[in-house]
Amino acid sequence: MYSLLVSASIIVLGHGTILALCLVLFTPGYLVVSIIFPGNGEIQWSERIALSLFLSIVFVPILGISLNLSPIGIAFYPSISALVLLIVTTGIAAFWRRTRLPVAERLSGGVVSTLRAGKPFSTTDKLTTLGLVSAILIGSLTLGLVLKPVATSQPFTEFFLLGPDGIASNYPSQLNVSQAGRVFVGIANHEAQTTRYLVRVDLVGEASAYNSTTGSEESIDVNRTTLSWMNATLGDGQSWAAPYLFTINSSSLWKVQFLLFKEAVSLLPYRELHLYVRVD
Repeated sequence: MYSLLVSASIIVLGHGTILALCLVLFTPGYLVVSIIFPGNGEIQWSERIALSLFLSIVFVPILGISLNLSPIGIAFYPSISALVLLIVTTGIAAFWRRTRLPVAERLSGGVVSTLRAGKPFSTTDKLTTLGLVSAILIGSLTLGLVLKPVATSQPFTEFFLLGPDGIASNYPSQLNVSQAGRVFVGIANHEAQTTRYLVRVDLVGEASAYNSTTGSEESIDVNRTTLSWMNATLGDGQSWAAPYLFTINSSSLWKVQFLLFKEAVSLLPYRELHLYVRVD
């Protein structure tokens, strides 16, 4: 019941809470230990708690790796669903194991406070305490690594063209002489740093030529004119888009080419887009 209520609250809120720590770091391992040791007195409670923490630290990362390798991925809601499925499955198995024992032998808990005046701890007590502390430290470290934001492994920049309505359709591919064509030029910075971008727009005349190697007609560039320049400086995660109007004063097949440069103009552009336009 605890697992279902906490999982439901995580799904509703869209993020974890302090109550979810027990759900991740203790509950899965406790249920596995209950399957292995369903009876009362089989192991001490300190050992049961230490094993529960240790097994949770083992099983939860394995569950995450399995999700990451699957087509589902390690997204928020699939991860919560998989964890709940694991807890429900092991909980049913633990309940079945416990109910097969006589009532007097079933696991039960109680709190007994005793003062061990002057009596030294046994080796088993010391090892159990050491294991419990180690499990808590490893669990805290694992949780910290999971909650730490993951930096983008490969910086990149999105460079895109949108049609006159601001969507990826209805591009001006057929125009009359001197008729205005309109598109939106967009940039999104994912370079993990502030970046200065330059955009050069070229008008390239196209002609058809026969390629004897491929046995087909191909378009080749016959002339090039730079129409305009644009620039934008964007911080990491920021995006920019602006409308761009162009006119072509001669009938033919033309290529409107958008060349993106990062920081400075170089021989090769950082990104490239083009739009073929037939002008009548």
